Parts: sequence; C-alpha cells; structure tokens
Amino acid sequence: MLRPSLLLTLVILFVADLTAQIDQEMLDTVKAEVVPVVEKATGVDMGHITIRFDEPGELAKLLSFELEAQAKATKMSKAQARVLSRAMSKTLFGKFSWNTDEILICPRNFKWQAKILDNPELNDPGVLRAVLVHECIHAVDEHRFAWSKVIRSLTSADQLQAYNAVIEGHAQHQTARICKAQGWSKGFETFTSNIGRLPPSTDAASRLLSEVAAANQSAAYLDGRQFVAFLEKKLGDKGLARAFKQPAADFESVLNPTWYLDSSTRPVKLYEFQPALDGFSKKFDKDEWADRFLTLSTPQIRASMALLKGPDLDRLLGHLKHNRVVALLDKKQPNHRQITAGLFELDSPAEARFYALANTNLMKAKDLAMKSGRVQILSADYTRLDSPELRGYLAVKKVSVLGSVIVVSTLVAAQGSVGIELSFVNEMISPEAIEAHARELLAATRKTDPEVPAIKKPTPTKSKTGK
Repeated sequence: MLRPSLLLTLVILFVADLTAQIDQEMLDTVKAEVVPVVEKATGVDMGHITIRFDEPGELAKLLSFELEAQAKATKMSKAQARVLSRAMSKTLFGKFSWNTDEILICPRNFKWQAKILDNPELNDPGVLRAVLVHECIHAVDEHRFAWSKVIRSLTSADQLQAYNAVIEGHAQHQTARICKAQGWSKGFETFTSNIGRLPPSTDAASRLLSEVAAANQSAAYLDGRQFVAFLEKKLGDKGLARAFKQPAADFESVLNPTWYLDSSTRPVKLYEFQPALDGFSKKFDKDEWADRFLTLSTPQIRASMALLKGPDLDRLLGHLKHNRVVALLDKKQPNHRQITAGLFELDSPAEARFYALANTNLMKAKDLAMKSGRVQILSADYTRLDSPELRGYLAVKKVSVLGSVIVVSTLVAAQGSVGIELSFVNEMISPEAIEAHARELLAATRKTDPEVPAIKKPTPTKSKTGK
C-alpha cells in the first residue's frame, strides 16, 4: 500500500469537503492501460481482481482488519489498530486488499496531499498510473508468494518491519521497471519523490516528532527496493522467492543484504539485551500496559538524531554495533502514557560515553527547537549522573502538546561499552526510581563472550524501583 506522506502529522490538516479531480473516467482509462501491461510483464492473469474507488471511512475498516491480523507481531490492541487505521486511511492513494482481492483507489487523498504538500502534479493521471501499477504488483505477488499468510504468521516487530520492506520494495522495483518500459516514468518519479515528505508548513517541533515516522516510511519503499534489486541481481527469481518465503530477521538485514544471504557475515554481538528488557517489561502490569520489542534501524536512528552535527552523528552510527528497545504503551491511553527502554552496544567504553553525551546534547537541541509550535517545551531540568556504574544525565521536562501539558522524564547514560536510554511519558516516577531501573537493566545485560568484562552489579539502593 502506498503511503507517500506522514500519517498522524498530516491527519490534523485533513479537510472533509475536498472534491477529487481524479474521476471514474480517468480510473477506467488508466486501468485499461495498466492491467494488460502488468499481466504481460508478470505472466499473471488479473481477471479476478476488482479495481474501484473508495472513501477513507471504508479504507479505515479494511486497514483495521489487516492490522488486527498482524497482532502477533505488533502486539497492537483493537483500539490502537482503529486509531492508526483512521490516520492511515486519510493518506493512502491506493490499497490492495488481500482479503477481498480488490484494489481500492482513494481519489480524495490525491487532491488532499497535492494541496498540503504543495505539489499539484500529484493529481496527474501519470501518478494514478504509477499507483495502480504498484498495487497490481502487490496483487501479483500475493498470487505468486501468498505473502499475506506469511505476514500474519510473523511474531516480532523486527520481522514485520523487514518483511514490509520486501513487500513494498518489490512493488516499487517492478513498478519502476514497468513504468520505464512504457514511458511512464514521470508519474512514478513524482510519486516516489514525495515518499516521506513533510508539508512545508510543518513547525519545527512537529517535524522533529515526525521524522522517525518519515524514515520508516521511506525505508520500506527505498531501502526495500535496493534489497530486492540486490537479491534479484545475485540469485534471480530464486532470490525474490526466498525474500518472500524466508523473512529477514530484522531491518538491518534489509540494509545489509549480504547478512541475509549469509548470517555468518554479520558482526558478532558482545552483549545480549533481550533478557534484560524482558525483565524490565515484566515489572509493569500486563492488564495495563502493552509491550513491543524492536531493533531501531540505522535510518530511524539517523532521523531521530538529525539535529546532531553531521560529524557527531556519523561517529555515533559508525561505532554503534547493535541495539534493542522495548516500548510500553498504556492500553487505554496509548498516546498519553508511554515507557521506553533502550540498550545500545558501542564498540568501546569511550564511544559509549560519547553516545550518552551526544544524546544529552540532542535533548538540549530539541529544547531550543521546540520553544514554539504545536509541541512546545515549557521547562527542562537536567541532573548529571556521575557514579562509576552510571554516567550521563537525567532530564525532566514539561511539554505542551496541543494545549495539554505532559511530563517527560528521560535518562541517557553509559556503563562500559553499553549505552542506555529510559523515557517515561506521563508516568509518575521519581528520579531515584528511574536510576534504579537503569542500574537493574544494565546488571541484567548478558555477555555473549566470556572474555568481555561483566556489566557491574548495581549498588544496593533504598529507592523504589516500580512506578
């Protein structure tokens, strides 16, 4: 499915009375051009596929159904799926429904995004043509590889992110090839150039909060396309079939396809973070909190730390070996209460200390950038942590979000070659309890190599370690 711009940020701007410039006559004309070309290029008959218009409301129901079907990987509740579906439904140009064998085109969204992205070319028939080719490839791939069954069987967010990149990347790869052969490249390039693009009017604070989502979106289409192209060049059709039938472990395998083809080429991890994060997650009531484990990809980290100076960001990424994160969301108020814990292995203690310093500088840069706008910093208090087992900073901030005030407490620190970040959003917890959580997480981090120095055990503390 095509998501050429951000989801939640742009929904704020949606206007209900937009009238579409793309009409039934245009769709019929484009469909008559595209379907025979795709059938010839792929050898797959598409007579069983219905292509029709829909509205965001109908699309939201379909998206909610599909998100709920992926719950084993996303750990997303039905309520969360409905909220995300409503947001996505206002941004999609087109959507292949594997459940009903339909390709749904949402004309209202073409005009809306052309307006807010200040790009009238998005209303051009050439963009509709590229969208339809892309969605037809999804339908063809479902026929050939039954990818909808695979995606419903995945059990981790890491695999889901990687597999989504295969699905979208292959559709982009084939769409580019078909459009080039038919002289349709202009429409394809217009669409592709708007993937992950933010509206020109987006304020600095909202832009900061949206850039990670933009990186995710862009990565699925752009990095996924490069991954698919690499496998096709190396192994031909067998490589493509392998990508669909044998899901990559995580998105880093998509960024480094040689790791996917030969796991022995992947750098060895010296620390195992999952047991520590499992223990952290278990401290919080499962009836109240939903947890999600993931590994942040390089594009995600680069986007989230974009305010850092280029050399500092390059240094951090160059020395980062791996990471693991758990996000806990309040089941009733997922956008209001959140807890995040992340562990990051650097290749030396010096680089881990640099990681903590760089993240602290990043937090302060965000304070300056978020002095005004929809998301605004009201106050920020920093406390230095300088014990042998925890070096870094703890920041407590009050933030205004669309008029509501929330409290965000964030710890960034290092011990040995491991960096840690803890964040509590609207969760009543003392600074001492946050520090205790950090020490316990680091103490629970396991070595994978007996020659690596053990993480220091925490100093006994009387501070409470719960909420």
